[in-house]
Amino acid sequence: MQENSYYTMWRGNQKGPFSFEELLELYNNRTISNLHQVSHDRKEWVSLKDLISQFSAEDQNTAHPPIAEEKVYVQSAPPSIKESQPISTNSNENTHRNERVYTPFCQRTAASLIDLMIILTGLSVIVIILIALLYWAKYDAKSIQSIMRLYIPLLTAVGSWMYEVGFTVSNLSATPGKYWSDVIVVDKSGSTLSLALSNKRFFCKVLSGLLPVLGWLPIFGVKKQPLHDLMCETSVIQR
Repeated sequence: MQENSYYTMWRGNQKGPFSFEELLELYNNRTISNLHQVSHDRKEWVSLKDLISQFSAEDQNTAHPPIAEEKVYVQSAPPSIKESQPISTNSNENTHRNERVYTPFCQRTAASLIDLMIILTGLSVIVIILIALLYWAKYDAKSIQSIMRLYIPLLTAVGSWMYEVGFTVSNLSATPGKYWSDVIVVDKSGSTLSLALSNKRFFCKVLSGLLPVLGWLPIFGVKKQPLHDLMCETSVIQR
């Protein structure tokens, strides 16, 4: 079968060209998922799953890894070609990799508690340092108290925003609490969130908090998502 060049969409940008074998390698290395869009002429785009199906129909003698309907792998860095690795033929491994498992409420809660402890610890250190600097600058206790009343809410808001958005768009695709709980945050195509989408998700999460408890419960939509994930078309899945 003649080798062709293909392009894939990555966070709204076209990457390539790649050979079909290189696309499979990116898939096998968990850089792209079977939901990623690929194209030969950059005009008509199909999912990697459909492309593999086309190749399978054309060449019955070429074995490709089985692709399930709901397969997601996440890597925030742009696709890169690594040394060729054999595609696993182990049926149990393929079955596990081809499943998108959504995170139950108890696991999300545990991840949120870990993140909360990390944020509070970091803020406490910053506040202690700030108070020490104010004492060193000869501020009296009343002035320090007034300054802390102003800056602690501001530090909490900015720190939480930087923590959530920064880690979600990183190579982890999750905050440390989520990552240590073996879950990640992905968009509707199974990719790491873009900076814009991560910001949107954070502020939608703040809006969800206006509904006491209810807004953060995974009870909305077919996938049983919290309100902010439903609004942003994002998912928290097992990694």
